[in-house]
Amino acid sequence: MRLRHIAFILAVPFAIYGSGCAAFVAGGAIGGGTAVYVKGQVEQTFNNSVPHVHEATLAALKELNMPVVEDVHDETGAKMKSVVASGEDVWIDISALSNTASKVTVRVGTMGDEGKSTAILDTIHKNL
Repeated sequence: MRLRHIAFILAVPFAIYGSGCAAFVAGGAIGGGTAVYVKGQVEQTFNNSVPHVHEATLAALKELNMPVVEDVHDETGAKMKSVVASGEDVWIDISALSNTASKVTVRVGTMGDEGKSTAILDTIHKNL
């Protein structure tokens, strides 16, 4: 009987954590607009084509007074580089998930800066 209680006590946090994680993943996949900070970079999915997101990214960088240092793009993706006012490099990757959906990844600096990355992503979103 005591073993059952211990097993139950150990199982409950894992069940809660697992179900919360699954709900978060499902919510992100369904919502298509939730930004996630992972390993120093912010990722967000948009219901827009790569060319449309690329144009919005160029407009966002201009609005933020950030120069475009590198820009390699086609219909399936884009790799861009810029610099923030503090001198940190910014890398922006756009990849096609389908003809009408794209994933954008933004990293500021070598280690990542969630606040700056999110601000750039929010400005891209505003320009869509």
